[in-house]
Amino acid sequence: MDDAGELLAFARSGPGNPLSGSVAIAKAYSAARTRSDTAELGAGLAQMGVGVSDLADARLTTLKGGVPLLGAGGACVGAIGVSGLAATEDETLARLGVASGGGGGPASA
Repeated sequence: MDDAGELLAFARSGPGNPLSGSVAIAKAYSAARTRSDTAELGAGLAQMGVGVSDLADARLTTLKGGVPLLGAGGACVGAIGVSGLAATEDETLARLGVASGGGGGPASA
């Protein structure tokens, strides 16, 4: 994803669940649009007593596995979303993708 949440690249590493691709894209979109990882987004919204639907963007999700790519000065330059495994594994793979400067995982955007 770019910084506005528009898809730049998508990779799938095997047949897997057909929904994994669209979920990975939603996770990356959410991380880019909110400049926050999706797990932190969910926790922050819960603290405020609101849900993701209150943000009025049907493409947003708080499922773990979306992580923003932050550039110089903390500016968001894109995001990675991973789906297809357990939520904590998706999140770990997304973070590894960010740390390596690229994407990766069963289905990543």
